[in-house]
Amino acid sequence: MDGVCYTLQCVLPINNFTEKIYVFLWFWFAILGLLTTLNTLQWALNTILPSRRVRYIKQYLKALRLISSTEERDCARFVNNNLGADGVFILHVVSKIASDLIALDVTATLWKNYRQAKITGTEEDVNRLLETVNRGSSVV
Repeated sequence: MDGVCYTLQCVLPINNFTEKIYVFLWFWFAILGLLTTLNTLQWALNTILPSRRVRYIKQYLKALRLISSTEERDCARFVNNNLGADGVFILHVVSKIASDLIALDVTATLWKNYRQAKITGTEEDVNRLLETVNRGSSVV
């Protein structure tokens, strides 16, 4: 065994390279986590704050020229009483997943139905029905 010579490859350059990869990945995941948190907060604020909900729907109605300056108060009532936070959230999701055109079309249809119900006087009936359903009572 005196004449046997062992050779080993130095692994320090490989360790140095993998260390740099892991440092890069750590920063990448930290940045992605921060951006995800900020995006989640933005979605939560857009859903929770009534002023942002109204502004979001109002921009669609103004783009379609379905709302005048005198109907802006009606728009707030439409958004807060009829659509609610969940309706606006669904429209946000539709605009992100499908397209803004589909969200525009859905918003226009909902607005026209609201205005028609307001004109024909069935808005109070719809509001009473919604209140009854929200209380958990059965409607007969």
